[in-house]
Amino acid sequence: HQDVIMIYPARRNTTRGPLRFWALFAFLLITLCAGSALAGERMQKIQTVFKETTPQERAANQTELMAEKLNLDAATKETIHAINLDTTTKMGELFLAGDGKFSTLRKAKALSKEKDKALKEALTPEQYEAWGALKKEIRSKRESGETI
Repeated sequence: HQDVIMIYPARRNTTRGPLRFWALFAFLLITLCAGSALAGERMQKIQTVFKETTPQERAANQTELMAEKLNLDAATKETIHAINLDTTTKMGELFLAGDGKFSTLRKAKALSKEKDKALKEALTPEQYEAWGALKKEIRSKRESGETI
């Protein structure tokens, strides 16, 4: 059994440690502020849409798009319109209430899940799968600034 001798490297100059910390802290703070500004800008755009359109108009537009892309029959289209109208009404009230943006977005996500659940019951499995693809396409276009 041999003894192991550990040789530690010479201690480095630690004066850069605090400097690195503050540089990283400043970078993170700037990043968070920029992200918050973008989220605020997005909220303003959403509120503008809700101010300039009625729930009926938004529901009609959503229903027409879904009817076209999902091949809805008349009865299903009527059911989907009712679901869309209910959701757009609640979303409009939510976004125009002026609550904090994170609270609003959390509630909007819950409403979206509620809508998804209702759509899953109303659509066939194939239509619901196509709806998932359509949602991804819409989200992608919205994020890139394209019109839907």
